Parts: sequence; C-alpha cells; structure tokens
Amino acid sequence: MIAVHFKKIDKVTFGVAIEDDKVFATTFSTSEKSALKNLLENLPYGVQFQIAEEPDAFSEKLLSTLKAIYDGKDASSSFKLAMEHLSKYSRKVLKCVWQIPVGYLTSYGAIAKACGGSPRAVGRVMATNPFAPLIPCHRVVQADFSIGGYGGGTEMKREILEREDRGYKEPKKILTECGVLLVHPVGRLKEIGGKLVRRLVMVRRGLFVGRFQPFHKGHLGAIEDILKKVDEVIIVVGSAQYSHRVDNPFTAGERLTMIREALDEAKVEPSSYWIIPVRDMHVHMLWVAEVVGFTPKFDIAYTNEPLTHRLLIESGFKVEPIPFHEREKYSSTVIRERILKNQSWEELVPKSVAQFIKKIEGVERLQELVKSDKAPKT
Repeated sequence: MIAVHFKKIDKVTFGVAIEDDKVFATTFSTSEKSALKNLLENLPYGVQFQIAEEPDAFSEKLLSTLKAIYDGKDASSSFKLAMEHLSKYSRKVLKCVWQIPVGYLTSYGAIAKACGGSPRAVGRVMATNPFAPLIPCHRVVQADFSIGGYGGGTEMKREILEREDRGYKEPKKILTECGVLLVHPVGRLKEIGGKLVRRLVMVRRGLFVGRFQPFHKGHLGAIEDILKKVDEVIIVVGSAQYSHRVDNPFTAGERLTMIREALDEAKVEPSSYWIIPVRDMHVHMLWVAEVVGFTPKFDIAYTNEPLTHRLLIESGFKVEPIPFHEREKYSSTVIRERILKNQSWEELVPKSVAQFIKKIEGVERLQELVKSDKAPKT
C-alpha cells in the first residue's frame, strides 16, 4: 500500500507518496491543505493509500531532497519514479526535464523539439507534473525567457530559479533520452531586465459526456471533431458506479481503458484529453455540480442529449451540439443488441476496443447478464 508522508520545514510543507523504494508522487506548498490536495490528486486512479503517522528512513531522505531542491542546492534525485500509469508522451517529457541541471533552464519549445509534440503540449505535461520539484518543471520557461506559468505561483518559480543561479554564462547542449536539449544559464532570465512577467499557457477545454457502453467509432469521431475546436477535451465517463448490467455491462475502469486504447490507436495526442469517471446523482440539480467538482475548468460543453444540454445551459455553461457520425449505425445500444444476437459488431468499434472486450470476455458477460432474472431490461 502507498504511504503518504508530510513534513513542514521552514513554513513550507513537503509531501511524498511512496511504496517500498518507489516514488508515486511528490509535492510542496506553503499551504498544508494545498500540499495534501496536490499529492492525492497525483496518485494513480483507484490505488489504496494511507497517511503515515511516522516517517521512515526512505521518506526522510526523499523529503530532505525536496527541501534541498527548493533551497536551490545541488541534490541527488536518483529515485525510482512510478510512471507506468502516465501516457508515453508524458513519461518522455518528464524524463527529459528531469535531466535539466541546476543553474540552467530551457523552454517549452526546446523540449518539444527534443521530444516531439508542441510547446503547448509540453506545457500541459508540466502543469500536471506529479513529481515537483524532484522533476524540475520550474526550470522550463517561455521561449523569450519570461517566467511562464507554475502551479506554485510565478513568484515562487522565480525565487527557486534565483536560488539555483550558479553564475554560468554560456548555454550548452545536454543529451537526454529524447535527444539533444539546449539549456541556458538561469541568469538569462535577468538579462531581459525588469520584473519577470507572468505569461500563462491559456488552454481552451471542451467537455464531452457519455456512458461509452461500449466506446465506438461514433464517439471517436466526435472527440476528433471537438479537438478541432478546442485545445483539450474532457471526456466524462458517466454512470461510473454501474457495471454488470445489460444497459451498463462494463466497469468505469474498463471504459477508461477502452477510450485510452482507442485514442492511442487513432494517434490522438495524449496531452490533449482527460478521461474522468463521474457517477450518476439521480438528482438533476446536483449532477452539474458533481461534474464540475471532478473535472478541470472547461469553456464549453458538447452534447446532443437534451437533458444534459438543458442542465448545463441552466448552470451557465456554453453548450454546442456535435455532428452525429452515422447515428443509426454507431450506437452503443445497437452494438449491445448485436452482441446479444450473436451478430457482427466488431466493425462498429475501434479495433483496440474489440480486442479489449474479447480479452475481458465482455461478450460472454453480456450474454450471461441478459439471462439473469436480476438483470435490468433494456
């Protein structure tokens, strides 16, 4: 089980989540509440954890390392980081940033050049870095050497960088797992003169809600359409508490996996979407609050479902319809009916989804559910 440790040192709270010698998340904040919130939000979905009452030798070493980094000191960061639950692109970017040495910084664009993707995609990975300050996202700034955004605030970012300034004068190239990365002395920030200007990466997000029982090609087409209009799409997996019913045969975790594998198959940039399960409330006036509480801030919602449209509109959100992708053909209801009738259904879903459903014996599950007296009828 993951153990969560916190320690307040000189008015700053440092937190770590570890299991044996593996690090799942690290954080720091001047607010104890923010430190706890940040740490728990960065744990892998669904894992068990407990807040430890007493530190052990490993947690003490890790917490001391975080404090040393915060103080601008040279500190060893040779820890085993648990990244398996992160996307391939996020892992690549984080490992690259991990190699930026003390006294230097680089830009979102330089990392994008080394790792692929865009500066904005790199910015999104930095914004969700689960290992700050161990992976030093504070050493990544804008292309013009203005400070850029930071979860702890731009003033804190500037102060850490100033403490890390070693007086280096020349840029250099370092070899990372992604390739060659150009880094510049921290002093380059000061050369542009005056106060450092806060320039946040502004991201436009759209919300897309569905049960995805199962995820099919119509859903995929809708997501691709939405991403032509926004930078990120928040995919809300509704009715998350239901499974093993004829109308909701798959668990929330299974649906998350289907969506992730389908988007990977379609080569949709991992940093351009969020997948978040949300349970049904059965009280319409509370449902929107539940969605808002579980999702990042969004600018617009996309839906063709009349009730969802009305609830979001009445809550003050902008809502737009999305084009149907052969609605009569691509329908989760139709797919479930075909499975029950032993008819062909695989061509209606992405190949990876069909493979996953067969792997978990989803066909057999649905066919057994319909025989049960307890199974809800469609």
